[in-house]
Amino acid sequence: MLLLLFAACGPAEGPPPRISDVAPPLVCDAGGSVEVRVGGSGFAPAPVQVLEHPALELPTLRLTRAGDLTGADDGGETSLFFTPEDGSLTWVDAGTVAFGAARADGMVAGAWDLALTNPDGQTAAFELGFSWANAPTVTAMSPERLCVDASATLTLTGTDFLVEGGVAPTVTVGDEVLVATPGDCAPLATDPESQVCTTLTVSVDAAHLAIGQAEVVVTTLDTCPTTAALTVTAPPTIESVDPSISCGAAPLILTGSGFPDDPVVSIAGVAATVTVVDGGTLEVVPGEGTPSGTLELELSSAAGGCVATTTVEIIAEPTVYFVDPPVLWSGVTVEATAWVADLSAEVAEVWLRDTAGTVTDLEF
Repeated sequence: MLLLLFAACGPAEGPPPRISDVAPPLVCDAGGSVEVRVGGSGFAPAPVQVLEHPALELPTLRLTRAGDLTGADDGGETSLFFTPEDGSLTWVDAGTVAFGAARADGMVAGAWDLALTNPDGQTAAFELGFSWANAPTVTAMSPERLCVDASATLTLTGTDFLVEGGVAPTVTVGDEVLVATPGDCAPLATDPESQVCTTLTVSVDAAHLAIGQAEVVVTTLDTCPTTAALTVTAPPTIESVDPSISCGAAPLILTGSGFPDDPVVSIAGVAATVTVVDGGTLEVVPGEGTPSGTLELELSSAAGGCVATTTVEIIAEPTVYFVDPPVLWSGVTVEATAWVADLSAEVAEVWLRDTAGTVTDLEF
């Protein structure tokens, strides 16, 4: 009898503990505490102080940060301890304990090793068994503006876009939930089938959106959202083209409102060179191969949509075929005759330009 009481005064060594799984293995920081259950076997409590105050000594749990989400060493190693005594660890049964993962308790983003220790000192290690991720962030969006008449591919750049089990984050634009394609991804250290990505692309039809600011919501793991804003604008308006009649590749000045940030202009289907002067002014130089006549000018966005049209009149540049005499002597006044084609209007000026680029105006 005395030997039995003596043995009950301290923990007896039992079967070694073993950790087999962690659920959920990946948690996104949504601002609160998430219950995480550690499963296995041999999570054995031990009776203590049997003679005076019968009680059980329960297993404890230690989490050690092994690196960032991909397992890379970023110098942020830290350890967290969970015990039944302080209420941070709950012993459910010999095969389950549970702890609360929360940023407020020191949890930081990264991959974590687990170690469960029984009262008899036996420890079960479970390397790279748990990942804690920050909520996603959107640092850039392209395009940032979209015309209400446009359909475009929207690219979101940011951090902590998590793909778990092949399921990408959801992207909601306005009231429409869109299918996102993740990019620039790296596998998680705790689960190579899951990834952390830095880009998401979705196809957006702005016809479903109202003019103004459309909310863009990115949600990872169905629990962690972040928001951004897409500006939806009305199609542009071209109020004037100056000059009203242009010659050849002479620049045209377009004025109006609602011009896109990435304007594209074509004249009779020929791409023109565009320079943004300000939000309501564009300088347009007709491209090589632009025909003459009354032509349609189309302004649009490189991202798609934002279409406005007007007409411009372009006359052909005159062509000088022959000058008689072909050689003029410096200092001598000579009357010369030029044979010219494509004169669509009254001649405004005649000049000579030498090989040095010096221009001399001539009377005619």
